[in-house]
Amino acid sequence: MGNKGLRYAISDGFIGLKRHPMVLILSITTMLIMLSLLASFVVFAFNANAVLKEAGEIPPVEIQFELGVDSESVVNLAKQFDANENIVEYKVMSPADNMADFIKLMDKDGLFDEFDYEKHIPWTILLRLKDPQLGQAFKSEVMQYPGVYDVMMETALMSTLESAIQTVSLVSFVVFLILLIVSVMVINNMIRIIALSRSNELSIMKTMGATDLYIHIPFVIEGLFVSLIASVLSLAVILSAYHFLLKRIEAGFIADSLLPVSQLALPVILVVLVLGLLVGGLTSYFSVKRYIRV
Repeated sequence: MGNKGLRYAISDGFIGLKRHPMVLILSITTMLIMLSLLASFVVFAFNANAVLKEAGEIPPVEIQFELGVDSESVVNLAKQFDANENIVEYKVMSPADNMADFIKLMDKDGLFDEFDYEKHIPWTILLRLKDPQLGQAFKSEVMQYPGVYDVMMETALMSTLESAIQTVSLVSFVVFLILLIVSVMVINNMIRIIALSRSNELSIMKTMGATDLYIHIPFVIEGLFVSLIASVLSLAVILSAYHFLLKRIEAGFIADSLLPVSQLALPVILVVLVLGLLVGGLTSYFSVKRYIRV
């Protein structure tokens, strides 16, 4: 097939879109719903990971030292953490640091001017473990160190974070697979209806020597067009709705952890456009091959 034939086949694909306007509208509408669900879930998955990451940055383990312990003992213990591969990060907090955080939390700067924090506030070390399951063993080990008063662990938080990350990953895969199958079925049904309505025309074209590629191209164009229009519309709806949500949502930990539209737009656009066009093109091609023996 030469360039002229290719141009004619592509042109015939766009002409074919006008032959079945109701089928076209129904296909775009159905694909719009499916891709909007996909875009919504991509937004959810990215934000869920962002919230979990933000929550994971809160050190769930706090080592509290006895009052009056010398700073050298604290620093020596902290140095041992540098070689501990099970510790993601740690932060040494002096009594002054802890007092400053407390005043900031209370938002009462002048209320504690005469408070002798060195006699009442201990040294602490905040840290995160790589594996929440190591919590009890880590606590038993650190409690043997001189000057350590207690090791407080948010074991429930650590277990919840680990479970949440696994759940989000699994749900992401399952939902993605379901939406992919539904999208394939939508395009497949559209091409089936169009192909069957043009079966006599295509049989004549085949008899006159039209190649398989020439016959397939118009259907692929129609599938790509439906996917492109549905993708653009779904992206406009979801990103606009997400932008509106960010402006209306109340401040708080979850609100502060949500990704801005500028950071989320590119991955959502890539996923929806690539998947939509890929599904539309490939499904259209194989649907013609299945429903019409060309």
